[in-house]
Amino acid sequence: MYYDEHLWNLNYEYDKAQNKAQNKTLSDKEHLLLLLKENPSLTQVELAEMMDKSRRTIQGIIKQLLEEGLIERIGSKKTGSWVVKNIDR
Repeated sequence: MYYDEHLWNLNYEYDKAQNKAQNKTLSDKEHLLLLLKENPSLTQVELAEMMDKSRRTIQGIIKQLLEEGLIERIGSKKTGSWVVKNIDR
């Protein structure tokens, strides 16, 4: 049951972010920020699937966002979550 609920939540968050993304053209960084803002507990693998990118590409984007101070990781690698600090630039 947890697995089904988790998948439903991921699909719901993905749909919300995709609907917002369709209203304007977003860069990969903006798209990733939007997904993390909608669901801070997303993993790199989940983000890669949602954005149709490789995990390595997601890692690079996350590294850039961390260096720019736009996101922060709270908690552990496995159970932590992301904080989007500033989505408007």
